Amino acid sequence: MPARPTDRAEALASGRISLALEPVEPDRARWSILLGIAGAASSATEGDFFLAELRPRRGNDTVRRIWLQPEDDVPPVRDRIERARNGAGLIPSQMRVADSVITAMSEALGDDLVLCSPREAHEFGLHWRALGDLHLRRGYALAARDAHLGEQFVAAVGPFLAELLGMGAPEVDRHAVDDGTLVGDHAG
Repeated sequence: MPARPTDRAEALASGRISLALEPVEPDRARWSILLGIAGAASSATEGDFFLAELRPRRGNDTVRRIWLQPEDDVPPVRDRIERARNGAGLIPSQMRVADSVITAMSEALGDDLVLCSPREAHEFGLHWRALGDLHLRRGYALAARDAHLGEQFVAAVGPFLAELLGMGAPEVDRHAVDDGTLVGDHAG
């Protein structure tokens, strides 16, 4: 089971591991993944998704939420979508962090939504839409206790890491091609 970003950082700092993927702002990322909103295909609409679509309507008691995966409970992702949520006039409880990927995705099989990549949505049978409010990416850099070891790791597996991270683009919609972008100088 993959470790949460905070657990990876703690393990690296304590010396239990020598390399770790750390979440970073997209402009500092070696690898990045486009994020959008996904939900049950039965309630699918087309076009970009705007957070204001989740504002409660008069006479409708249903409050839909956006679930973040544990991997996205980091400042480069969480803080940006929280600012957009606040700007769209949503209440804080309309955004939750799930305990696991499975929990986040299963919530999206009902009335709620999940923040994820096009590939993740495809793998769970969800309908994915790009965010219209902001361009959001999950960014990663390699943190290494030994810089030489980090360089060797990237040289050996860097091109394959994009696939491991789920950056392969399924045929989801016109925005999915952006999901396969390997950022930085380590493409191919």
